[in-house]
Amino acid sequence: MEKADRQKHLAIIAAEREAAEKRVLEQNAVEIEAFRRQRQAEIAELEAEAIRTLAAANRDKALAEAAGIEAILAAKNVISNANLIAQVITALWPELAPQLPQVLQALAPQPGVIGDAKIYTFANGGAIPNLNTLLLSTSGLALINALFEEGKLGQLLAQIKSLLQEGTSNP
Repeated sequence: MEKADRQKHLAIIAAEREAAEKRVLEQNAVEIEAFRRQRQAEIAELEAEAIRTLAAANRDKALAEAAGIEAILAAKNVISNANLIAQVITALWPELAPQLPQVLQALAPQPGVIGDAKIYTFANGGAIPNLNTLLLSTSGLALINALFEEGKLGQLLAQIKSLLQEGTSNP
């Protein structure tokens, strides 16, 4: 009986040891699975952060490229405006240059009409101190009327308008 009790006791100890080993193995498997899932979550978070960083970099790159394109277009517009002004002057100067003495003579004060007061002077680099006085004076009106009567002013304005329209339609 003692032997049977001993065998029973040894069987219980062996069963308990096997159960403990099985619990340890199961616990280890659970801990390993939890660790694996935690690592997967960390990896997913790192991947998400990398995607956010890449998206921010792509956004910054796109904004920088757009700013560069905008700067290039602004520079082209400045160049185009300068070229447009040069074209207008180049186109109009041959017609205006021969008439310049007549224009200046027409702008000169006309004695007896408004007295001997100077309306236009070439002082200060040819600046016009009061453009309204010039245009509303008799000599200014005479010039404008002469240009209108001969049709020169209309042609001149039409040429300027067409040059400006060509310049804005071809950036």
